[in-house]
Amino acid sequence: MKLKCLVILLVFFLGVVILAYFQPISSYQEARRVLIIKETSEHIFLQTYNGNPYFTKPPLYTWIAIPFYKILSSKPKGDLFSIRLVSILSYLFILIAIYFLLERNFNKFCLTSIILLSNFRFLSFISRIDLEPLFVLFSFLMFCCAYFYFKKGKEFYRVSFYLFLGLSFMVRGPLHLFLIPAFLVYGIIFKEKRVFKLLFYPSGWLITLILILPWYFYGYFYFGKKVFQEFLFVDLGKRLIIHKDPFYYYFKALFLNFILYFILFAWVVLKTKSFKLWKFLKEKEISFIFFSAFIPVLLLSFTGEKFDKYLLYLYPLWAIFFVLVLEKYFSFLKNLALICFILSVVSYFSIQIFKIKDLSYKIDIIKANINPHQKLVFWQDEMPLIIYYYGKPIKVLKNKKKLKSFLEKGYFIISKKPLPGLIDKIILFDPYKKDRIWYFLIKN
Repeated sequence: MKLKCLVILLVFFLGVVILAYFQPISSYQEARRVLIIKETSEHIFLQTYNGNPYFTKPPLYTWIAIPFYKILSSKPKGDLFSIRLVSILSYLFILIAIYFLLERNFNKFCLTSIILLSNFRFLSFISRIDLEPLFVLFSFLMFCCAYFYFKKGKEFYRVSFYLFLGLSFMVRGPLHLFLIPAFLVYGIIFKEKRVFKLLFYPSGWLITLILILPWYFYGYFYFGKKVFQEFLFVDLGKRLIIHKDPFYYYFKALFLNFILYFILFAWVVLKTKSFKLWKFLKEKEISFIFFSAFIPVLLLSFTGEKFDKYLLYLYPLWAIFFVLVLEKYFSFLKNLALICFILSVVSYFSIQIFKIKDLSYKIDIIKANINPHQKLVFWQDEMPLIIYYYGKPIKVLKNKKKLKSFLEKGYFIISKKPLPGLIDKIILFDPYKKDRIWYFLIKN
Protein backbone atom coordinates (compact mmCIF):
# COMPACT_ATOMS: atom_id res chain seq x y z
CA MET A 1 0.00 0.00 0.00
CA LYS A 2 2.78 2.44 0.91
CA LEU A 3 4.74 1.88 -2.29
CA LYS A 4 1.59 1.97 -4.43
CA CYS A 5 0.45 5.25 -2.87
CA LEU A 6 3.88 6.87 -3.24
CA VAL A 7 4.10 5.85 -6.89
CA ILE A 8 0.60 7.22 -7.60
CA LEU A 9 1.34 10.55 -5.94
CA LEU A 10 4.80 10.81 -7.53
CA VAL A 11 3.49 10.12 -11.03
CA PHE A 12 0.63 12.55 -10.43
CA PHE A 13 2.88 15.43 -9.35
CA LEU A 14 5.33 14.70 -12.16
CA GLY A 15 2.44 14.89 -14.63
CA VAL A 16 1.27 18.18 -13.13
CA VAL A 17 4.77 19.69 -13.41
CA ILE A 18 5.12 18.63 -17.05
CA LEU A 19 1.66 19.97 -17.87
CA ALA A 20 2.41 23.26 -16.07
CA TYR A 21 5.38 23.86 -18.36
CA PHE A 22 3.06 24.08 -21.38
CA GLN A 23 0.13 25.92 -19.79
CA PRO A 24 -0.43 29.44 -21.16
CA ILE A 25 -2.05 32.26 -19.19
CA SER A 26 -5.51 30.78 -18.76
CA SER A 27 -7.66 33.63 -17.40
CA TYR A 28 -7.88 37.34 -16.66
CA GLN A 29 -7.05 36.54 -13.03
CA GLU A 30 -3.84 34.75 -14.03
CA ALA A 31 -2.90 37.56 -16.42
CA ARG A 32 -3.29 40.15 -13.64
CA ARG A 33 -1.28 38.09 -11.18
CA VAL A 34 1.53 37.42 -13.68
CA LEU A 35 1.66 41.12 -14.58
CA ILE A 36 1.90 42.12 -10.91
CA ILE A 37 4.76 39.66 -10.33
CA LYS A 38 6.61 40.79 -13.47
CA GLU A 39 6.33 44.50 -12.61
CA THR A 40 7.10 44.04 -8.91
CA SER A 41 10.19 41.97 -9.70
CA GLU A 42 11.80 45.15 -11.00
CA HIS A 43 11.66 46.88 -7.62
CA ILE A 44 10.92 43.92 -5.27
CA PHE A 45 9.01 45.60 -2.45
CA LEU A 46 6.14 47.70 -3.85
CA GLN A 47 3.47 45.77 -5.73
CA THR A 48 2.34 47.50 -8.91
CA TYR A 49 -0.26 46.69 -11.53
CA ASN A 50 0.02 48.45 -14.88
CA GLY A 51 2.48 50.87 -13.29
CA ASN A 52 0.21 51.83 -10.38
CA PRO A 53 0.63 50.87 -6.69
CA TYR A 54 -1.41 47.74 -5.95
CA PHE A 55 -2.80 47.27 -2.43
CA THR A 56 -5.98 45.31 -3.14
CA LYS A 57 -4.29 42.11 -1.99
CA PRO A 58 -1.30 41.77 0.39
CA PRO A 59 2.13 41.19 -1.21
CA LEU A 60 3.47 37.94 0.28
CA TYR A 61 2.45 35.71 -2.64
CA THR A 62 4.15 38.14 -5.03
CA TRP A 63 7.30 38.30 -2.92
CA ILE A 64 7.55 34.50 -2.74
CA ALA A 65 6.91 34.12 -6.48
CA ILE A 66 9.56 36.68 -7.50
CA PRO A 67 12.65 34.48 -6.79
CA PHE A 68 11.12 31.69 -8.91
CA TYR A 69 10.36 34.19 -11.65
CA LYS A 70 13.85 35.72 -11.53
CA ILE A 71 15.60 32.36 -11.79
CA LEU A 72 13.55 30.82 -14.60
CA SER A 73 11.97 33.69 -16.56
CA SER A 74 14.90 33.88 -18.99
CA LYS A 75 14.25 30.27 -20.09
CA PRO A 76 11.72 29.40 -22.82
CA LYS A 77 8.26 29.38 -21.17
CA GLY A 78 10.06 29.80 -17.87
CA ASP A 79 8.16 32.93 -16.80
CA LEU A 80 4.78 31.23 -16.37
CA PHE A 81 6.18 27.84 -15.37
CA SER A 82 8.25 29.37 -12.59
CA ILE A 83 5.21 31.01 -11.00
CA ARG A 84 3.11 27.86 -11.36
CA LEU A 85 5.74 26.03 -9.31
CA VAL A 86 4.70 28.11 -6.27
CA SER A 87 1.22 26.57 -6.40
CA ILE A 88 2.47 23.04 -7.10
CA LEU A 89 4.95 23.18 -4.21
CA SER A 90 2.23 24.59 -1.94
CA TYR A 91 0.08 21.53 -2.65
CA LEU A 92 3.03 19.22 -2.07
CA PHE A 93 3.73 20.82 1.33
CA ILE A 94 0.03 20.60 2.24
CA LEU A 95 0.22 16.83 1.77
CA ILE A 96 3.39 16.66 3.85
CA ALA A 97 1.67 18.63 6.62
CA ILE A 98 -1.29 16.22 6.49
CA TYR A 99 1.14 13.32 6.96
CA PHE A 100 2.48 14.84 10.19
CA LEU A 101 -0.97 15.90 11.42
CA LEU A 102 -2.09 12.28 11.08
CA GLU A 103 0.91 11.29 13.24
CA ARG A 104 2.73 9.67 10.32
CA ASN A 105 0.01 7.09 9.80
CA PHE A 106 0.79 6.32 6.17
CA ASN A 107 -2.48 4.55 5.36
CA LYS A 108 -4.59 7.47 6.61
CA PHE A 109 -2.25 9.91 4.88
CA CYS A 110 -2.65 8.17 1.52
CA LEU A 111 -6.42 7.96 1.83
CA THR A 112 -6.71 11.61 2.89
CA SER A 113 -4.45 12.76 0.04
CA ILE A 114 -6.44 10.85 -2.55
CA ILE A 115 -9.79 12.08 -1.23
CA LEU A 116 -8.52 15.66 -1.17
CA LEU A 117 -7.06 15.53 -4.68
CA SER A 118 -10.18 13.84 -6.03
CA ASN A 119 -12.04 17.03 -5.10
CA PHE A 120 -12.06 18.56 -8.57
CA ARG A 121 -12.40 22.15 -7.38
CA PHE A 122 -9.41 21.76 -5.09
CA LEU A 123 -7.45 19.92 -7.78
CA SER A 124 -8.12 22.64 -10.36
CA PHE A 125 -5.92 25.11 -8.44
CA ILE A 126 -2.84 22.88 -8.24
CA SER A 127 -0.89 24.71 -10.94
CA ARG A 128 -2.96 27.87 -11.18
CA ILE A 129 -1.25 31.24 -10.86
CA ASP A 130 -3.32 32.32 -7.91
CA LEU A 131 -3.13 33.26 -4.23
CA GLU A 132 -5.22 30.31 -3.07
CA PRO A 133 -2.67 27.43 -3.00
CA LEU A 134 -0.19 29.38 -0.88
CA PHE A 135 -3.01 30.70 1.32
CA VAL A 136 -4.34 27.16 1.85
CA LEU A 137 -0.84 26.02 2.83
CA PHE A 138 -0.24 28.73 5.43
CA SER A 139 -3.81 28.48 6.79
CA PHE A 140 -3.48 24.72 7.15
CA LEU A 141 -0.11 25.08 8.88
CA MET A 142 -1.78 27.56 11.25
CA PHE A 143 -4.44 24.94 11.99
CA CYS A 144 -1.77 22.26 12.50
CA CYS A 145 0.02 24.45 15.05
CA ALA A 146 -3.23 24.97 16.97
CA TYR A 147 -3.94 21.22 16.85
CA PHE A 148 -0.51 20.26 18.18
CA TYR A 149 -0.59 22.99 20.82
CA PHE A 150 -3.91 21.73 22.17
CA LYS A 151 -2.49 18.22 22.17
CA LYS A 152 1.06 18.78 23.45
CA GLY A 153 1.04 22.26 24.98
CA LYS A 154 4.46 23.19 23.61
CA GLU A 155 5.25 26.90 23.34
CA PHE A 156 6.78 26.35 19.90
CA TYR A 157 3.36 25.55 18.45
CA ARG A 158 1.71 28.55 20.10
CA VAL A 159 4.27 30.96 18.64
CA SER A 160 4.16 29.22 15.24
CA PHE A 161 0.38 29.54 15.20
CA TYR A 162 0.66 33.34 15.20
CA LEU A 163 3.48 33.25 12.68
CA PHE A 164 1.29 31.41 10.17
CA LEU A 165 -1.71 33.53 11.12
CA GLY A 166 0.26 36.59 9.99
CA LEU A 167 1.70 34.92 6.89
CA SER A 168 -1.76 33.73 5.79
CA PHE A 169 -3.09 37.26 6.19
CA MET A 170 -0.23 38.63 4.11
CA VAL A 171 -1.16 36.28 1.25
CA ARG A 172 -4.85 37.08 0.79
CA GLY A 173 -6.29 38.90 3.81
CA PRO A 174 -8.47 37.86 6.75
CA LEU A 175 -10.43 34.89 5.34
CA HIS A 176 -8.71 32.37 7.65
CA LEU A 177 -9.82 34.30 10.74
CA PHE A 178 -13.11 32.39 10.51
CA LEU A 179 -11.20 29.49 12.09
CA ILE A 180 -10.82 31.38 15.38
CA PRO A 181 -14.54 31.26 16.34
CA ALA A 182 -14.40 27.51 15.64
CA PHE A 183 -11.53 27.15 18.11
CA LEU A 184 -13.50 29.13 20.70
CA VAL A 185 -16.59 26.93 20.29
CA TYR A 186 -14.43 23.84 20.72
CA GLY A 187 -12.76 25.36 23.81
CA ILE A 188 -16.09 26.24 25.43
CA ILE A 189 -17.72 22.85 24.76
CA PHE A 190 -14.75 20.81 25.94
CA LYS A 191 -13.58 23.31 28.57
CA GLU A 192 -10.17 23.15 26.95
CA LYS A 193 -7.97 25.69 28.74
CA ARG A 194 -5.28 25.57 26.08
CA VAL A 195 -7.68 27.11 23.57
CA PHE A 196 -7.88 30.26 25.68
CA LYS A 197 -4.14 30.19 26.36
CA LEU A 198 -3.61 30.12 22.61
CA LEU A 199 -6.10 32.80 21.60
CA PHE A 200 -5.56 35.19 24.53
CA TYR A 201 -1.82 35.48 24.07
CA PRO A 202 -0.68 39.13 23.67
CA SER A 203 2.83 38.23 22.53
CA GLY A 204 1.39 36.07 19.78
CA TRP A 205 -0.91 38.80 18.50
CA LEU A 206 2.07 41.14 18.56
CA ILE A 207 3.96 38.73 16.26
CA THR A 208 1.01 38.74 13.84
CA LEU A 209 0.68 42.53 13.89
CA ILE A 210 4.43 42.96 13.29
CA LEU A 211 4.02 40.85 10.14
CA ILE A 212 0.89 42.65 8.91
CA LEU A 213 0.93 46.32 9.88
CA PRO A 214 4.18 47.58 8.24
CA TRP A 215 2.81 46.93 4.78
CA TYR A 216 -0.43 48.78 5.45
CA PHE A 217 1.28 51.67 7.23
CA TYR A 218 3.65 51.95 4.27
CA GLY A 219 0.73 52.12 1.84
CA TYR A 220 -1.19 54.65 3.92
CA PHE A 221 1.69 57.03 4.60
CA TYR A 222 3.14 57.00 1.08
CA PHE A 223 -0.01 56.78 -1.06
CA GLY A 224 -2.94 57.65 1.21
CA LYS A 225 -6.11 55.76 2.00
CA LYS A 226 -7.25 55.76 -1.65
CA VAL A 227 -5.02 52.75 -2.44
CA PHE A 228 -7.13 50.65 -0.05
CA GLN A 229 -10.50 51.63 -1.54
CA GLU A 230 -11.00 48.42 -3.53
CA PHE A 231 -10.01 46.28 -0.53
CA LEU A 232 -12.31 48.18 1.85
CA PHE A 233 -15.32 48.77 -0.38
CA VAL A 234 -15.24 45.65 -2.59
CA ASP A 235 -13.44 42.88 -0.71
CA LEU A 236 -14.81 43.79 2.71
CA GLY A 237 -17.86 46.01 2.13
CA LYS A 238 -19.52 44.46 -0.91
CA ARG A 239 -18.64 40.84 -0.21
CA LEU A 240 -19.44 40.91 3.49
CA ILE A 241 -22.52 43.12 3.54
CA ILE A 242 -24.35 43.11 0.22
CA HIS A 243 -26.54 40.00 -0.03
CA LYS A 244 -26.19 38.67 -3.52
CA ASP A 245 -25.92 34.89 -3.25
CA PRO A 246 -28.23 32.62 -1.22
CA PHE A 247 -27.38 31.56 2.32
CA TYR A 248 -26.97 27.89 1.32
CA TYR A 249 -24.39 28.70 -1.42
CA TYR A 250 -21.35 27.46 0.52
CA PHE A 251 -23.12 24.39 1.90
CA LYS A 252 -24.17 23.46 -1.63
CA ALA A 253 -20.61 23.92 -2.93
CA LEU A 254 -19.17 21.90 -0.05
CA PHE A 255 -21.68 19.08 -0.52
CA LEU A 256 -21.14 18.84 -4.28
CA ASN A 257 -17.36 18.74 -3.89
CA PHE A 258 -17.50 15.87 -1.35
CA ILE A 259 -20.86 14.40 -2.36
CA LEU A 260 -20.00 10.69 -2.05
CA TYR A 261 -18.40 11.12 1.36
CA PHE A 262 -21.32 13.16 2.69
CA ILE A 263 -23.68 10.41 1.53
CA LEU A 264 -21.58 7.81 3.34
CA PHE A 265 -21.44 9.99 6.45
CA ALA A 266 -25.24 10.45 6.37
CA TRP A 267 -25.67 6.67 6.05
CA VAL A 268 -23.45 6.12 9.08
CA VAL A 269 -25.37 8.67 11.15
CA LEU A 270 -28.82 7.35 10.16
CA LYS A 271 -28.35 3.61 9.75
CA THR A 272 -25.52 2.39 11.96
CA LYS A 273 -26.85 1.59 15.39
CA SER A 274 -23.40 1.57 16.97
CA PHE A 275 -22.82 5.15 15.86
CA LYS A 276 -24.14 7.89 18.13
CA LEU A 277 -23.54 11.47 17.13
CA TRP A 278 -23.11 12.62 20.69
CA LYS A 279 -20.42 9.97 21.26
CA PHE A 280 -18.63 11.13 18.15
CA LEU A 281 -18.64 14.73 19.38
CA LYS A 282 -17.01 13.63 22.61
CA GLU A 283 -13.89 12.49 20.74
CA LYS A 284 -11.75 15.61 21.09
CA GLU A 285 -9.47 15.25 18.09
CA ILE A 286 -12.24 14.46 15.62
CA SER A 287 -14.58 17.10 17.00
CA PHE A 288 -11.84 19.75 16.84
CA ILE A 289 -11.36 19.00 13.15
CA PHE A 290 -15.14 18.97 12.61
CA PHE A 291 -15.73 22.33 14.31
CA SER A 292 -12.79 23.85 12.43
CA ALA A 293 -14.18 22.60 9.12
CA PHE A 294 -17.87 23.35 9.73
CA ILE A 295 -18.12 26.63 11.65
CA PRO A 296 -16.21 28.75 9.06
CA VAL A 297 -18.63 27.48 6.39
CA LEU A 298 -21.56 28.49 8.58
CA LEU A 299 -20.12 31.95 9.25
CA LEU A 300 -19.21 32.53 5.61
CA SER A 301 -22.81 31.76 4.70
CA PHE A 302 -23.87 35.02 6.36
CA THR A 303 -21.64 37.05 4.03
CA GLY A 304 -22.93 38.73 0.87
CA GLU A 305 -21.17 37.97 -2.39
CA LYS A 306 -19.90 34.39 -2.33
CA PHE A 307 -17.15 32.51 -4.20
CA ASP A 308 -16.68 28.79 -3.78
CA LYS A 309 -12.89 29.15 -3.83
CA TYR A 310 -13.19 30.71 -0.37
CA LEU A 311 -13.77 27.17 0.93
CA LEU A 312 -10.52 25.76 -0.45
CA TYR A 313 -8.59 26.30 2.79
CA LEU A 314 -11.13 24.13 4.62
CA TYR A 315 -11.03 21.20 2.21
CA PRO A 316 -7.95 19.52 3.79
CA LEU A 317 -9.86 19.52 7.10
CA TRP A 318 -12.92 17.93 5.53
CA ALA A 319 -10.80 15.26 3.83
CA ILE A 320 -9.14 14.40 7.16
CA PHE A 321 -12.53 14.36 8.91
CA PHE A 322 -14.04 11.94 6.40
CA VAL A 323 -11.09 9.58 6.70
CA LEU A 324 -11.17 9.54 10.51
CA VAL A 325 -14.93 8.94 10.62
CA LEU A 326 -15.62 6.70 7.62
CA GLU A 327 -12.56 4.47 7.43
CA LYS A 328 -13.72 2.08 10.16
CA TYR A 329 -17.20 1.65 8.65
CA PHE A 330 -16.47 1.11 4.95
CA SER A 331 -13.83 -1.35 3.78
CA PHE A 332 -14.34 -0.16 0.19
CA LEU A 333 -13.46 3.47 1.02
CA LYS A 334 -9.92 3.19 -0.38
CA ASN A 335 -11.12 1.78 -3.69
CA LEU A 336 -13.89 4.36 -3.94
CA ALA A 337 -11.46 7.20 -3.25
CA LEU A 338 -8.99 5.84 -5.82
CA ILE A 339 -11.70 5.63 -8.51
CA CYS A 340 -12.78 9.21 -7.78
CA PHE A 341 -9.15 10.33 -7.85
CA ILE A 342 -8.51 8.71 -11.24
CA LEU A 343 -11.68 10.24 -12.71
CA SER A 344 -10.82 13.70 -11.39
CA VAL A 345 -7.22 13.54 -12.59
CA VAL A 346 -8.20 12.30 -16.05
CA SER A 347 -10.82 15.06 -16.30
CA TYR A 348 -8.37 17.69 -15.11
CA PHE A 349 -5.62 16.70 -17.55
CA SER A 350 -8.09 16.41 -20.45
CA ILE A 351 -9.49 19.89 -19.81
CA GLN A 352 -6.04 21.43 -19.42
CA ILE A 353 -4.68 19.81 -22.59
CA PHE A 354 -7.66 21.16 -24.53
CA LYS A 355 -7.07 24.61 -23.00
CA ILE A 356 -3.40 24.51 -23.96
CA LYS A 357 -4.27 23.90 -27.61
CA ASP A 358 -7.09 26.43 -27.72
CA LEU A 359 -5.57 29.27 -25.69
CA SER A 360 -2.02 28.95 -27.04
CA TYR A 361 -3.26 29.59 -30.58
CA LYS A 362 -5.34 32.62 -29.51
CA ILE A 363 -2.59 34.08 -27.35
CA ASP A 364 0.03 33.61 -30.08
CA ILE A 365 -2.13 35.76 -32.38
CA ILE A 366 -2.22 38.50 -29.74
CA LYS A 367 1.55 38.30 -29.18
CA ALA A 368 2.19 38.49 -32.94
CA ASN A 369 0.13 41.68 -33.23
CA ILE A 370 1.67 43.56 -30.31
CA ASN A 371 4.61 45.71 -31.28
CA PRO A 372 6.54 47.00 -28.23
CA HIS A 373 7.54 50.04 -30.29
CA GLN A 374 3.96 51.09 -30.97
CA LYS A 375 2.39 53.78 -28.78
CA LEU A 376 -0.67 52.29 -27.09
CA VAL A 377 -3.38 53.48 -24.69
CA PHE A 378 -6.56 51.80 -23.48
CA TRP A 379 -9.98 53.38 -23.62
CA GLN A 380 -12.05 52.78 -20.45
CA ASP A 381 -10.76 49.27 -19.59
CA GLU A 382 -7.37 47.58 -19.65
CA MET A 383 -6.55 44.06 -20.85
CA PRO A 384 -3.75 42.62 -18.65
CA LEU A 385 -2.65 40.05 -21.24
CA ILE A 386 -1.91 42.81 -23.76
CA ILE A 387 0.02 44.78 -21.11
CA TYR A 388 2.06 41.71 -20.17
CA TYR A 389 3.21 41.00 -23.71
CA TYR A 390 3.65 44.69 -24.52
CA GLY A 391 6.28 44.70 -21.78
CA LYS A 392 5.47 48.01 -20.06
CA PRO A 393 2.48 49.81 -18.51
CA ILE A 394 -0.25 51.11 -20.84
CA LYS A 395 -2.21 54.16 -19.74
CA VAL A 396 -6.01 53.80 -19.37
CA LEU A 397 -8.00 56.81 -20.63
CA LYS A 398 -11.49 57.68 -19.46
CA ASN A 399 -11.68 61.31 -20.65
CA LYS A 400 -12.60 62.13 -24.27
CA LYS A 401 -10.42 65.25 -24.34
CA LYS A 402 -7.38 63.17 -23.40
CA LEU A 403 -8.41 60.60 -25.99
CA LYS A 404 -8.23 63.23 -28.75
CA SER A 405 -4.88 64.41 -27.44
CA PHE A 406 -3.35 60.95 -27.61
CA LEU A 407 -4.77 60.35 -31.09
CA GLU A 408 -3.04 63.52 -32.26
CA LYS A 409 0.24 62.14 -30.90
CA GLY A 410 -0.11 58.98 -33.01
CA TYR A 411 -1.24 56.54 -30.32
CA PHE A 412 -3.28 53.41 -31.03
CA ILE A 413 -6.47 53.35 -28.94
CA ILE A 414 -7.32 49.88 -27.62
CA SER A 415 -11.05 49.61 -27.02
CA LYS A 416 -13.67 46.89 -26.47
CA LYS A 417 -15.90 48.52 -29.07
CA PRO A 418 -15.48 50.68 -32.19
CA LEU A 419 -15.37 54.44 -31.62
CA PRO A 420 -16.92 57.06 -33.96
CA GLY A 421 -14.46 58.66 -36.36
CA LEU A 422 -11.76 56.03 -35.82
CA ILE A 423 -10.78 53.10 -38.00
CA ASP A 424 -9.76 49.71 -36.70
CA LYS A 425 -6.20 48.83 -37.67
CA ILE A 426 -6.11 45.54 -35.77
CA ILE A 427 -8.95 43.38 -34.41
CA LEU A 428 -8.10 40.80 -31.73
CA PHE A 429 -10.48 38.26 -30.24
CA ASP A 430 -10.37 37.98 -26.46
CA PRO A 431 -9.05 34.49 -25.58
CA TYR A 432 -11.09 34.35 -22.36
CA LYS A 433 -14.44 35.93 -23.28
CA LYS A 434 -16.02 34.63 -26.46
CA ASP A 435 -18.19 37.68 -27.11
CA ARG A 436 -15.42 40.26 -26.58
CA ILE A 437 -13.24 41.86 -29.24
CA TRP A 438 -10.36 44.31 -28.74
CA TYR A 439 -10.02 47.00 -31.42
CA PHE A 440 -6.75 48.81 -32.10
CA LEU A 441 -8.06 52.12 -33.38
CA ILE A 442 -6.34 55.01 -35.13
CA LYS A 443 -7.46 58.38 -36.47
CA ASN A 444 -9.31 58.23 -39.79
